[in-house]
Amino acid sequence: MAQHKGIVPLIGTIGGINFYMRNGKIFARNAGGGFTTNALKKGKNMVRVRENGSEFGHCSRVKKVFKDCLFPFFGMQKDQDLHARMMQLFLKIKDCDITSERGKRHVSVGLRQTEGQKLLTGFAFTPFHLDVLQGVYDAATFTYTVSNFNHKQLLYPNGATHFEICLGVMVFDFGEMKATLFSSAVVLIAKGTALESFNLSPTDEPVSNGMRIPILGYRYVQELNGEVYTLKDKETYGVRVLEVISS
Repeated sequence: MAQHKGIVPLIGTIGGINFYMRNGKIFARNAGGGFTTNALKKGKNMVRVRENGSEFGHCSRVKKVFKDCLFPFFGMQKDQDLHARMMQLFLKIKDCDITSERGKRHVSVGLRQTEGQKLLTGFAFTPFHLDVLQGVYDAATFTYTVSNFNHKQLLYPNGATHFEICLGVMVFDFGEMKATLFSSAVVLIAKGTALESFNLSPTDEPVSNGMRIPILGYRYVQELNGEVYTLKDKETYGVRVLEVISS
């Protein structure tokens, strides 16, 4: 493997030499070899590669639908590592499917297993975690109830005037590969306000078909002239899956 040091950067194949970029540097190697399209599709020694590719593609689609559905909770906040971490999450959940044959293992089957559910509920979507929100979710009424809330444990960062909490019930239809989020009204707690208990439930009843996944979103915000603004620091907002309810 040779490293290209010419003045003009080259990417592609020229004269039987393949030029490619890796870690910001351009390398050169003889073209050819590797996997051909036909070999990947039909080669007997490529069976495991095809199986892995099929399952990876499935997990990638699940990740995209799941992440897109959570947009109201993430908003414009950016986390460059979240994509890769969520891919690893759904690949692990897929591995919890112990009934399907290799190459056809499915995230939805993995989520019906206790271990798969633990992986999702224990996943850290954000760097910010809040232990004071210890509520109970009622799957029959889609209601999350927080009792004995200790507002004194809220550590308001600079600029924050309120703490915002919202419940969303995601209904994930794996057959159609789509997800719908049914959200509650927002509970907005002003700094210094004592609020011992509250309930959260979607304003519209989740009627879609699919696996139900209640999710809690919370963040510190700033109110200015009647408008509420999200703070930019990643340590000011959090997203947490409460449980997984198989359809």
